[in-house]
Amino acid sequence: MTIPWKLQMAIRPTARTLAAVLFLCANAHAAAASYTGRGVFNFESHSGCPLGDATAGGQACDRLALADPDTRATVDTEAHAIRFDNTRAYASDTPVGDVLLQGSGVDAHGARVPLSLHLKLSRDGAKWKTSMHAHAPVRGDFTDIKLDPYRVTVNGPKGEETVLTPERAVDVLARPSLTARIAQGLVQVRVAGQRADAADIIVSLGVGKVAKQLARVRFQSQLGGEADIPARIAQGNWSLDMQALSGHIPRRAVQGDLFLFGLENETLLQPLREHGFAKNDALTVGARDGQGYLRYNGIQQAFPQAARVARLFMEDSFLGLILTRQRDAHTDHAD
Repeated sequence: MTIPWKLQMAIRPTARTLAAVLFLCANAHAAAASYTGRGVFNFESHSGCPLGDATAGGQACDRLALADPDTRATVDTEAHAIRFDNTRAYASDTPVGDVLLQGSGVDAHGARVPLSLHLKLSRDGAKWKTSMHAHAPVRGDFTDIKLDPYRVTVNGPKGEETVLTPERAVDVLARPSLTARIAQGLVQVRVAGQRADAADIIVSLGVGKVAKQLARVRFQSQLGGEADIPARIAQGNWSLDMQALSGHIPRRAVQGDLFLFGLENETLLQPLREHGFAKNDALTVGARDGQGYLRYNGIQQAFPQAARVARLFMEDSFLGLILTRQRDAHTDHAD
């Protein structure tokens, strides 16, 4: 049967409109991804990554973490929306997930530095609890914040509840709260070692003479000159070392970091996961001639994921940002 010409013309716009709608729906579906179960997932940052070239492919350095199997989350990178769902009632305050958004800001000296917003979510009974703070390599306030404008919501008793707005995220990065300032005053970080071009710091808790040293963290490599951290890792001879200087590093924090950096299932680290750091415990992730390894208290094993773990630490932790900034600052000074 032949369709009359006038009817064909009437149908064509409708067909084109339907095709456009289907195309848009397909794109919207592609931009949204759902996650469930315990795991760490990366998604794209349009505001850059701390190491510049990336952590997990492309610019996928923003992070979603789900800490238990009863939490579900959807990330829509087009709409800049993240939603968490969990209907389980917990006997006590229990971490269930977090979001890390990567960006940057201009410090008091006019330098653009990497900044990260860390949002933590927990459940106490059937109620959501949240906290957030900034990761920054230097102290002070920041201007000209660049951060993807995500809105984070959770399922509440009366429907969807917003726990983070783009405006609040920028405010946290630009103007740290009084609580954050107090925390910055209690956690002291100073340069250790003798080499100016090495990334080497000591972390202490407290102020002045009563400060208690907690840990020494350093990044070393055989690649000299002005090479940045990614180039040093790619060269294949490097180490990221952490030594506990006391036995007071919170075990819960240690367990959280092992999970976030992909180390919690390593049999070698089972004592660390169960008991936390004892004084003088030493943990190293490194590579020799391109072969990754993991070493804990003198016992070493092959670890092909070493480069990925090191890059995640340097981008996702505030200590990593400080180590990277220390190296970059030396390079800037040399120039």
